[in-house]
Amino acid sequence: SKVVYRGMMKRGCLVVLLLGLLAILPCQCLEVETIANVEEFESKVVNSDKVYVVVFTAQSEDETKLKGVNKERCREVEGQLSAAAAELQPLGVQVVLADIDDLAPIASEFNVRKRMLPSPHLFGVRARSSEAVPSQLFAAPADLKAKVEGLLAENPKSDQGGFSKITLSLGGGGEL
Repeated sequence: SKVVYRGMMKRGCLVVLLLGLLAILPCQCLEVETIANVEEFESKVVNSDKVYVVVFTAQSEDETKLKGVNKERCREVEGQLSAAAAELQPLGVQVVLADIDDLAPIASEFNVRKRMLPSPHLFGVRARSSEAVPSQLFAAPADLKAKVEGLLAENPKSDQGGFSKITLSLGGGGEL
């Protein structure tokens, strides 16, 4: 009986120790914000000097609105967003979620269709332009980071060390 009790005590102490370690270790996850409407998209994503990855998904529960949407794939990528955001944070890249129904005019402008969801787009230029990012990369945040770094290779670095958006200029800079 004493041997069984000591074994239980050791296991109990081990569980408490593991739980304690988990509590003090920093979480490599970030909360991902959802862009609620077109005005918020314009102010946060388009008019900001910060680089954004906007992941368009369908969050509705209405089956009529979800026709043609790969719901399982959308939920899978949504579950991977916080780890992806943590991986991209050192690059100065913000990851946000956008419901295609809430941002229908924006989704249409960037050629995002329900059958294509989830559809991540990198906004690294101060123009109304984006670069599609393969949603499969969200399962491997290090690969996603490498892809985004490659796409931002020509972008300037901010004072904080992350990337800033490129400001496009019209015309050439040379003499005529």
